[in-house]
Amino acid sequence: MHAVVGDIALRVDWLSPDVAATAARLRRLGLAVVEASGARGPVLDLAGRPLAILAAPSGERHERLVALADRLSVSSSASAGPAAPGVTGLAAIGWATVDAQRASAGLLRVPVVDLLDAGPDDALGAHAYGLPAEDGEGGPPVLFLEPAREGPLAAALARFGEGPVALYLAGAPGPPADRSLRAPAATPVGAARLVRPERPWGPFLLLVGALSTDRRSLAHPTGPVA
Repeated sequence: MHAVVGDIALRVDWLSPDVAATAARLRRLGLAVVEASGARGPVLDLAGRPLAILAAPSGERHERLVALADRLSVSSSASAGPAAPGVTGLAAIGWATVDAQRASAGLLRVPVVDLLDAGPDDALGAHAYGLPAEDGEGGPPVLFLEPAREGPLAAALARFGEGPVALYLAGAPGPPADRSLRAPAATPVGAARLVRPERPWGPFLLLVGALSTDRRSLAHPTGPVA
């Protein structure tokens, strides 16, 4: 899956020690996992943004998200295709860190002076900071998530260190009786339900009830980080 942050082209992939099992589990959640022409494995279609599910390196036993970042070239593209059924948008990418200011500067490769306070993420036990997507064309914003308590984000940091850990999907949450979903919780992009992960450290999928709580809050929050 490709996105643009500033002048950085960001690609996020899902690594798994058992690609077929991961694809089957995501399909059971009602997500669109397809075989795409030219792809190295199945692809999770996130509102037209294909996320490759790839075999983890030999010896790795756990699923995780990984990211590759490079300077944006003229040929780089992060445009979305048609939305997958049940998913109306990719609201944000969650990036685990213990220092949002440092992590954002590291990703953008320039000092960040206007990092914004995006508010708490009670689903992951985090506090979020972020920048809006470039001109609204580069895809979803990246939320830099610092741990606020012991919880899913802290577990991900302890297991894998810093990097992408969560995808916020806009679309109708499942029924309340669905045990694969946790209770709604506040996040920077609206109330969301965390899909129970295969392991406590993720990767994490969060189903956002609507985008109306909304991506503009990332561009115009209460103020910059002090």
